[in-house]
Amino acid sequence: MSITSIPYLLFCVLVIVLYFTVFKKRQWVLLLIASMVFYFINCNEYFYFMIITVASTYFITKKMDNIYQATESKKIAKQKAKKLLLVQLFFSVGVLVFVKYASTMFLPVFDILPLLGIDSTGFVINIIAPLGISFYTFAIVGYTLDVYWRRSRNENNFFKLLLFCIYFPQVLSGPIPRYKNLMPQFSESHSFDLDNLQEGVFLILFGLVKKLIIANRIFYFVNPYFDNPQDFSGQLFILVMMFYSIGGYADFSGTIDIISGVSKILNIKLDPNFNHPYFSRSMKEFWQRWHISLNTWFRDYVLYPVTLSKLEKKINSFNKKHFTKDKVRSLTNMLPLIVVWALTGMWHGNSWNFLIWGLYHFVLLASSLLMESQLNSLNRIFRINNDSKIISFLQMFRTFMLCTIGRIFFRTNDLFDAGYIFKTIFTKGNITIMDFANKNILIIVIYAILLLNISLVEERDGSMFMWLKDKNTLFKVLFFYLLIFSSIALGFYGPGLGDLGFAYQDF
Repeated sequence: MSITSIPYLLFCVLVIVLYFTVFKKRQWVLLLIASMVFYFINCNEYFYFMIITVASTYFITKKMDNIYQATESKKIAKQKAKKLLLVQLFFSVGVLVFVKYASTMFLPVFDILPLLGIDSTGFVINIIAPLGISFYTFAIVGYTLDVYWRRSRNENNFFKLLLFCIYFPQVLSGPIPRYKNLMPQFSESHSFDLDNLQEGVFLILFGLVKKLIIANRIFYFVNPYFDNPQDFSGQLFILVMMFYSIGGYADFSGTIDIISGVSKILNIKLDPNFNHPYFSRSMKEFWQRWHISLNTWFRDYVLYPVTLSKLEKKINSFNKKHFTKDKVRSLTNMLPLIVVWALTGMWHGNSWNFLIWGLYHFVLLASSLLMESQLNSLNRIFRINNDSKIISFLQMFRTFMLCTIGRIFFRTNDLFDAGYIFKTIFTKGNITIMDFANKNILIIVIYAILLLNISLVEERDGSMFMWLKDKNTLFKVLFFYLLIFSSIALGFYGPGLGDLGFAYQDF
């Protein structure tokens, strides 16, 4: 059930009506039923993966909490709880690693078997990862660590913990929820709010425009270039990549808008996941604005623990003996950064492309840290005003292009295709400007300009809906009709666009 489909729309309408009427006193029960139905429809063959993961988490965190309550010595309690933590992490992360990486991990084994005289021709491992497994696994791991660190008490109601993991608007595409932010909202009683309905509908319509009109058309245009890159060549490949970068943002942020809109109507606030990332003036700022829930998750549950690890302390002691204070401050972040970005790449997929993509961003961020003082000195020497509009624009364009280059690894099928594209960008080839002269590109440009203007308003005022709310009724009605008409006329019925799913639904 795609979240851009009519069945999903009808499903949401039914849930919303029941939520504020029949189930008004047991709203979380309805959300649990709806979430289980939604997940089972989309992933019925692998439903048990999720149930087993949640059940093991429930019993282990309950045991952890009992240990903390029953043991007077905090040190001894933590030692006992740590054993349970390791068991749970091994199981939860192990399931994720197995279903996502088993086929890749066993390939070398199949290559060795013939050397031992064993025929490996018929040995095939083809495991399809359950939809949303990366999202709900990270939610589970974050919750488990919060209980272990005593940031949260364990959840005593198994079914509420299950709802936390598979809340239907966000289970397939995020954002990755935090227990302390989401769970309390399920225990509250929510009344119907007209403002939330209007804002929710606006977010849904805006998300549909991003996904169905901009992203789908861009993917329809660029996919042939990536599926068979050897058929194309030339400097204009970089233009194809720029379109893909815009499409990736429209796709993922459009998904989040739809999800957030549905949840907004239900009076459930989700964590933010995007904040106009292409307005970023540096790669560090970009990753504070793009896929926010994933990056803050890695910051809190990977980067900080690695920073406080014994190995990192030994590295810092060595650095202090051999480098200046400024260098030590920069080098302190290297180990945590490389761990985070290697894992970020692997989280996205099981091919070498994703690992290289993650390490590419590590190099960019590490370089900016190591060269920060030198760059500041150059700015002072050449009297560069970083607050000027021209400099700001150039910095934003630089960030966009650095992201675009990295997406070559992200989108191509393998490293050979990525290498071919990097090579062909510097040659004169068969991609011409006429390849971009068609109706779909014109529609993309028009609605990308609309997206840009809305983003500028939100960057300035914080919320497009609040800006729209102050306008007269006629303007608001016309704007809503524009979004509705565009989604139907140019979205649902665009040629060849209906079967393109969301980019992050497979994660």
